[in-house]
Formats: sequence, C-alpha cells, structure tokens
Amino acid sequence: KFSPVLLSDFEGKAVLISTVPSLDTGICSLQTKHFNDKIANNYSDVVMLTISMDLPFAQSRFCKTENITQLHTLSDAVWREFAQNYGLLIEDMGLLARSVMILDKEHKLVYKQLVSNLAKEPDYISVEAALKKL
Repeated sequence: KFSPVLLSDFEGKAVLISTVPSLDTGICSLQTKHFNDKIANNYSDVVMLTISMDLPFAQSRFCKTENITQLHTLSDAVWREFAQNYGLLIEDMGLLARSVMILDKEHKLVYKQLVSNLAKEPDYISVEAALKKL
C-alpha cells in the first residue's frame, strides 16, 4: 500500500526479518514459504516480516497464490532505504541480499545470517535455535 512500516509498529514484540531478492524466484519463494508454514506457527509471539524489492502488488499476488498468511510482506522497491541502511543492497543488481535477522522484544539484534550465495536457502536450523533462545 506504499505506507511506511516502522519497527515501533511492533513495540514489545520480537521480530524476525527475512530478506529476499524477489518473491517470484525459486529460492526466495521457498524461504518465504518455510517461514510461513514451518516457523510462524511455532512462534506466534514473534512478528514475521519478509522484505523484498518486489512491488506491493506483486507481493500481494504471491501471498494470495501461495497462501502466505502468517507473515507480513514489505516492499523496499521504491526508496530502497531498508537495503541501504542495513547494508543489504546488492549494488550491481539493485536487489536485497538474502538474510535473516532476529530482534528481541526491545528490538536489539540478537541474530543475523547473511547468505553469501543467492542460490542457497538460509540455515533454518540456526534460525530456529536463535528463536528458541528468545
């Protein structure tokens, strides 16, 4: 909807941020579905966000088609502030890097995984171990 979303919108909640280059690619789709289907149900007290460079319209279509209901998709396509501010912009491609971050209830970073190879999924076992520590 092109309205800003701030961390303060989730005050008092732990937040998992999954970043992907584009929801319409195989690995990004798998990553998003994994967090929606396998992780979100076990951690209902954690806000799950997926951020990509896709436009909100494409994200909405993807979520409807893939039945993504347990997480929020956010777009960084227009201003790219998130990617630039967090050092996740792949400069020569104009895309977000693949990563997973977990913030505790005070929104302090307690876990970060930067996936160096875009063709690989994150290490979900270490993500879940970090979630269990919250």
